[in-house]
Order: sequence, then C-alpha cells, then structure tokens
Amino acid sequence: MKDTKVYIILIISLAILNVFSIGFIWYGHIKDHKGKHDRHKNEHRMEKILKKNIGLSESQMQDFHEARSRHFEQIKPVERELMTVKKVLFDANVRNAEKEEISPLLRKIGDLHIKIDSLTYEHFKELRSYCNESQIEEFDKMLERMLRKEFGKRAKKKANKRSR
Repeated sequence: MKDTKVYIILIISLAILNVFSIGFIWYGHIKDHKGKHDRHKNEHRMEKILKKNIGLSESQMQDFHEARSRHFEQIKPVERELMTVKKVLFDANVRNAEKEEISPLLRKIGDLHIKIDSLTYEHFKELRSYCNESQIEEFDKMLERMLRKEFGKRAKKKANKRSR
C-alpha cells in the first residue's frame, strides 16, 4: 500500500513535470518565432524609411540589404561572446569573487563593446558610401536622429531603474 502511494505520487509528479517542460519548449518556440517576425517587420519598416526619406534606388536598397546582412554576420559572434563573458562576471559576483578575478572580465567586456561599436561605425560608413551626393545629407540627418532616439531610450531605461 505504501509503495503504491509512492509510485502514484511519482507518476503524477513526472506527468506535471512533463507538462511544464512541453509548455516551456512551446513558449520558447513562440517567442523565437515572434522575434523573427519582429525583425522582418522592422526590416521592411526601415526599407520604407530609406526609400522615402533618402530616395534610395532599388540597386542602392540591394547594396544596403547585403551590407546589413554582412554586418549582422560579423556582429553576432561578438555579441554571443559578450553575453558569455557577462555570464561569467555574474557567476563571479554570485561567488563574491575578488577584484583580481573581475578586472580582466570587465576589460574583456569593454573590449567587446569597442569591437561592436567599431563594426557598427564601419557599417554605417559603408552604407553612407552607397549614397550619392544629394542623399548623403539626408542619410546623415537620419543617422543622427536614430542615435539621439537610441540614447534617449537608454536614458529613460536608466531613470526608470533608479526610480524603482
């Protein structure tokens, strides 16, 4: 009788665990799909903005698209490495590691941010090179607006975190 109760509890526990595991996998799949959809939607939105505001030709749009693809191929491994180093840093924090262990991690994070910024700078420099003389000024204005908007978002996030 006692063994039967243990087996029933074990079977019910495994069934519940199985349901949660399937739910977690399903939720991850939906989240990944939504992320891909959002990126695709943003790409079309950016394409419209570039055509409307700058007046890019189809040939220029193709050059922009190819440059964007190359840029993301270059930047993805750096971002993955950055996340890995940040995880190591977080683990060190949990262990209450000494400054000597943390300093190289912080330098590595800084170096990776420099690499990302450098790749991004070169990317926008390449995009600018595809513009003709009449498009360069509008491209520069658009880039400045994008940077201002991005810095504004970061400032708002910091302010919201501080107020919590």
